[in-house]
Amino acid sequence: MTQDPKSRPFTQLAARLVGGSNALNAGRCPTCQGEIGPFRDAISQKEFGISGMCQGCQDSVFGAGEPSE
Repeated sequence: MTQDPKSRPFTQLAARLVGGSNALNAGRCPTCQGEIGPFRDAISQKEFGISGMCQGCQDSVFGAGEPSE
């Protein structure tokens, strides 16, 4: 089970810095205020637990990567 990103100190700080704490508390991406999930793979799910970012924002920041087979 993935840890709730709202409980992670770094995520809380990052959300406050970019003004996304209300979005994160509402279960939305703190970066774009869009809906969370679904995620492409376990790595994307883990990143969500760190940053709270949806799959689209993760792709924008880190690149879409290679499709898994």
